Amino acid sequence: MKTIKLSELKKIEKRDRLRLLGLRAFLIDNPDKHDQASWAEVSESEFDPDHIDLNFTCGTTACAAGWANVLCGDRFSKEGKVSAWRADPRWHVRYVVDSNGKTHSMGDRARNHLGISKKVAIALFDGSNTRKSVLKALKMLAEGSTDRKVIKYLTTKNPSIVTDPISLTEIQL
Repeated sequence: MKTIKLSELKKIEKRDRLRLLGLRAFLIDNPDKHDQASWAEVSESEFDPDHIDLNFTCGTTACAAGWANVLCGDRFSKEGKVSAWRADPRWHVRYVVDSNGKTHSMGDRARNHLGISKKVAIALFDGSNTRKSVLKALKMLAEGSTDRKVIKYLTTKNPSIVTDPISLTEIQL
């Protein structure tokens, strides 16, 4: 029988299993809304606090981190928005606003919502991950796989992911 270090067990216990499974189910049910290459791409109407479109029929797409935040009640923020350079007015966004009006970086906020470590978040939210590998990693996390095993899976599927300590300080989550 393989043993798990106490430090790894504590990381696994911090995970929000229901949120991980909920995010996975949303991404499975809405493949057209999952774009791992962008934190989020939204229409101007998504910035209006009175606009409520729970089905996101306006064409909003986001990566796993973006949807984790929205599914937990956050809204996309205008702060730091960049034009998506399309015919229709669309914006790439990197921040979300919580119910108290506080702005958070997309990755850091999603990491906290899901209860995952920074290293796992960097590997999971990498924009070059395939949809299939993101879905598998979410399942692994919810089922209690160690951080090391999830990171190994993601970096095997996507060798461009960098999770060494020096890179961790350079990537804003």
